[in-house]
Amino acid sequence: MLLHVKREGIPPVAGPSDVPPRVRDLVASFQRAVVTALVRGSSGAPASTTPHLILTGGVAANSLLRRESERGSA
Repeated sequence: MLLHVKREGIPPVAGPSDVPPRVRDLVASFQRAVVTALVRGSSGAPASTTPHLILTGGVAANSLLRRESERGSA
């Protein structure tokens, strides 16, 4: 992601209220890709076992990851 930011010449953001739409879109796309990879990875357990995904710390604060992991385990 840092390579993309540098290549595109995206300037640093001063604060949360100054984030341009293209940066918000970039961050949302990155989040979606990471969440999808984590949820898919946890669902690849053998059928004879029950997969468990434990979310802690800052990761547990990610509402998209929590929601998708609950949906994936249902």
